[in-house]
Amino acid sequence: GLSFTKTVISKIVSSSLSEEEVASGMSLLNFTSFLSEGTGIAIVGGLLSLQLLNRKLVLEFINYSSGVYSNILVAMAILIILCCLLTIIVFKRSEKQLE
Repeated sequence: GLSFTKTVISKIVSSSLSEEEVASGMSLLNFTSFLSEGTGIAIVGGLLSLQLLNRKLVLEFINYSSGVYSNILVAMAILIILCCLLTIIVFKRSEKQLE
């Protein structure tokens, strides 16, 4: 899924910049993309090492070690929902300002 989104974002960035800005804009896009990917992996790795998440939040586990992964999945799902709500709120505020 990441390759599909990166392709679309790269196309949007390259088409929205002037010819003089394309090289620096694309390099900045790639830098921020690699930085955020590495940060995400580090955060998930840190969460996996915490004993705090080794509790039974989701009731059905196949085995004991799957509890950490399902708890991280629940936390990421909550984070995605919060980000979607924040995006909707910001979008509605910007629509009101344009009127």
